[in-house]
Amino acid sequence: METTYTQGIYINGTLYDVPLVSIKRTFDKLFKYSERDEESGKFAGEILGIYANFTMNFGIINDDDLYESLLEVLTSPIVIHSFRLPITKGFFNFNGYINSVSDEILKVETETAKFKGLTCKFIMESPFRTP
Repeated sequence: METTYTQGIYINGTLYDVPLVSIKRTFDKLFKYSERDEESGKFAGEILGIYANFTMNFGIINDDDLYESLLEVLTSPIVIHSFRLPITKGFFNFNGYINSVSDEILKVETETAKFKGLTCKFIMESPFRTP
């Protein structure tokens, strides 16, 4: 059974009340430096911070104006946005950039086209955890 999240998301303080099919998080470590000893292969490095990055998969948005409004912000030439995404205890707020936006035509109608599979990645600007 497919789960649909109904809280919507906030981008730059605006609520986009859209169906969320999946919210995938990755916790990525960024290193100040990292190296391996040439003989033993032992790893050495210093962590700069931990970044929580999100891949969002949206459900079908039937409201054409809402879809276009969301697509407009997802593809805007602004580098850093503010996000408020649902998590286990309320919302996770962070600043970051939007990467890799894609969608697919579901059907073409007389006056419009409906899209499915809208997906994008939100990449944190700064680490949320540091050593």
